[in-house]
Amino acid sequence: MDSVALSPVVYQEILQGAGSGEHFEELRAYFSTLPLLVARDAVRTHEATAERYARCHWAGVTPRNSFDCLVAMTVIEHAVGLLADDRGFAAIARVDPRLPLYNHAA
Repeated sequence: MDSVALSPVVYQEILQGAGSGEHFEELRAYFSTLPLLVARDAVRTHEATAERYARCHWAGVTPRNSFDCLVAMTVIEHAVGLLADDRGFAAIARVDPRLPLYNHAA
């Protein structure tokens, strides 16, 4: 893996997990230096996210939350891999094989 980037919602999740104001600033200072993968067309990306969430349900898979589907669609849109150790993303990838997953232990 040559580089790392974040989607805005992952950046938000990292920051909101801070244990204090000081920790928030430490996280912000570090992670704000990484590139962000933003939607090229926000409306279409959110439509595709809603469809992916629905397709998961139709296939008998319940995504952990809609943000996971948004992260998945951002990864697909930018044609990058997703480093994740989360069964929710594995379930989404079973429904949409365009989602390339990399496990941190691999």
